[in-house]
Amino acid sequence: MKRRNKQFVQNITVPEKLPLMQEIYEMLIAQKDGATSGEIYIKFNKYSTRYIREKIKNLKDMKLLSSKSCRCHWATIYYGVKK
Repeated sequence: MKRRNKQFVQNITVPEKLPLMQEIYEMLIAQKDGATSGEIYIKFNKYSTRYIREKIKNLKDMKLLSSKSCRCHWATIYYGVKK
């Protein structure tokens, strides 16, 4: 038993979080039209942009993401590739 806030609590369970790479991958699989890096940054705003870019790069190296340029050839649109 652990004491917390002057009350006895028997089982304190904290839900496990998914790794960021898995969260990004599942988000891109769920979106049929893909997402730009800006949309990914907005969705996962509690992480730094550098960390998110690193995870996107790792997913591309593992061939779990495909990327295409948008019609204006400015932004890159990322699509999830099913395993």
